[in-house]
Amino acid sequence: TQTFKTYEVECTDNSYLLFRRIMTRTSENISLGGIASALINEELGGPVATGGDGVTLGDLDYNQVIPLVQGDNVSVYDYLNDAATSVGQVFSIDNDRKINFRSSSLPSAPQTIDENIVHAWDFFHKMSDLTSLY
Repeated sequence: TQTFKTYEVECTDNSYLLFRRIMTRTSENISLGGIASALINEELGGPVATGGDGVTLGDLDYNQVIPLVQGDNVSVYDYLNDAATSVGQVFSIDNDRKINFRSSSLPSAPQTIDENIVHAWDFFHKMSDLTSLY
């Protein structure tokens, strides 16, 4: 006799809350946190108690002032992502519906490719080919 366990799992990607709102907007000389707060209140309806989506501002590594962010028929997600990347941050919305901005440690582009990088890339691929054999 076999025994089976059944698990019910609910997975929610809260980014859908930001993708479904399409807007045209311009923000000038306002901080990243100010942009996010304005969008939370004006586009996403604020807290659940007032009929909104319950999105709040989470972690904000650096609250730089951004000279200009413009969007024409873009989602709230794309607008916030563009604002974040313009100051070197990565944008996300978590399971608690908090909008987070984290500093990015990615190297800036374009990157000069020299023989050391090519050699390292070639070595990496040779090693990955070897490990895929086992």
